[in-house]
Amino acid sequence: MDQGEIRSPSPIQPVSTFVDTYPVVLSALRMASPGKSDIIISIRQPHLDHVVSLKKNHEFRKYLLPSSVKRFWIYEPNPVSAIKYIAEVSNGKRPGEIVDGGFIRNSDFNEGKIADGNFAYKILKLERLDTPITLSQLKAKGWLLGAPQKYSYVKEAMARDLRDMKTTAISAHSLPIWSEDNPEHERKESTLRATGGSFNLKNIFELAEIKIDIRSFLSDKPKSPGNRSATLSGRVRKERKK
Repeated sequence: MDQGEIRSPSPIQPVSTFVDTYPVVLSALRMASPGKSDIIISIRQPHLDHVVSLKKNHEFRKYLLPSSVKRFWIYEPNPVSAIKYIAEVSNGKRPGEIVDGGFIRNSDFNEGKIADGNFAYKILKLERLDTPITLSQLKAKGWLLGAPQKYSYVKEAMARDLRDMKTTAISAHSLPIWSEDNPEHERKESTLRATGGSFNLKNIFELAEIKIDIRSFLSDKPKSPGNRSATLSGRVRKERKK
């Protein structure tokens, strides 16, 4: 190239709109790079049984977790010694900030009667691992050195190896409880029931496509229910002509 010649810049490559097009997949992809959003935390009995049976909807701790924490990988201590559940949780709340609702220990927390419970984390969604992850496996993989004493962040290698794991929804069995503070939760749980209460990445991709098709169809805004089928058939004819 001559010294006086100015090279035109390379054309900007189009940026994929994958994330914008498939919002349903976003929550699943977070598992591939958890950063500081996922922690392994131990919950002892009988508190864990109360959570699983939906009699308790907050986990109480004396410490405030970083606001980046969105998920608990729940470890059941000895004699089980395994991660058995995953819970999506709220940020920490202080006494007086939670709704009692008749759940175990909520009233005591609001009144400041839980000595080791300065902060409450609401369980927004709860899922059971179809195959628990034992402490022996955690140590063998280098994901933990021993049973969690306080909490440990989930390592990227662990999240990557477990991205295809299957879970079964527990909170879906009691929608009125979990939709209390989150109006979007009932819609999400209906999606889980559509997959038989369990999911994997393939299910999520399929549901994302269905969601987009429905959104596109509804954008026509038919004036009456009788016109809805005609609108849909018209869309099909247009697609065929293309």
